[in-house]
Amino acid sequence: MDNNLNKRILIGAVIILFILIMVTGYYAFSLREKYNNLNNNNYTEAFSNLVNYVNNVENYLANY
Repeated sequence: MDNNLNKRILIGAVIILFILIMVTGYYAFSLREKYNNLNNNNYTEAFSNLVNYVNNVENYLANY
């Protein structure tokens, strides 16, 4: 009887640990995706700003 209870407790602990690991893994994956999107957006914005600045310089030089 005592051995059966220990097995149930061990199985329950393993299941809870597995669920916790899966939730943590999903959270880490979604956080990584969020940071990848943020980094990509920052890069795109910086490139757009660079193109705008170059166009402004070209316009400034063409007018003088």
